[in-house]
Amino acid sequence: MARIAYGRTDIQARQRLIDELWCLLEVEPFRKVTISQLAERAQCNRATFYYHYEDSGDLLQKALEQELVFSAGAISALSDLASEGGTLCWNIADHPRLVLAFKQVDRAILSEKLQNFLIRLWTLVLCREGEEIKPDAVVVISFLVEGMLGAHSRAQAIGAQDGCKLVLDLVSQGVREIGEMHGATGAELSARLRMAERVWSSLD
Repeated sequence: MARIAYGRTDIQARQRLIDELWCLLEVEPFRKVTISQLAERAQCNRATFYYHYEDSGDLLQKALEQELVFSAGAISALSDLASEGGTLCWNIADHPRLVLAFKQVDRAILSEKLQNFLIRLWTLVLCREGEEIKPDAVVVISFLVEGMLGAHSRAQAIGAQDGCKLVLDLVSQGVREIGEMHGATGAELSARLRMAERVWSSLD
């Protein structure tokens, strides 16, 4: 049975749920956040929550993707990096909600959500419809995310500047490797990433 289309009020409820998740993460870890809490704070019922999201993990996935793409400009930053001679001018520390996620979400869950985002992004950028990215690219993504999480943790001990450099080096190497696996490098890869950024909001 086809899913009933939702209207403006429902769209607002969807966004309120995301906003309230971030508010709750300011005071407690993700593992303690309940759907009842979220629905009450977003002024909707549980049925509305489940209309938009499968569970709290799905809500977290969408919240992280929204923050990464539209607030933090992660795809744009990757596009700049993919350009010939491009550099990555982006730092997790500059984006309070991402810092909050790194603090309040268990590492295994955060790793899974970030990998999901990158797999979805690179599939959109590098594959024809119905295709999947190469298994080796998935391995690189997993390594990249785990490295980023480790570098972020290490940054707390060795200083933000050195920690940021670790993350930038990892991302630079990962972007080059994934693009090369699919025969897309330099300006072409940068252009594909820019296109992905433009269409991202229409994917859900």
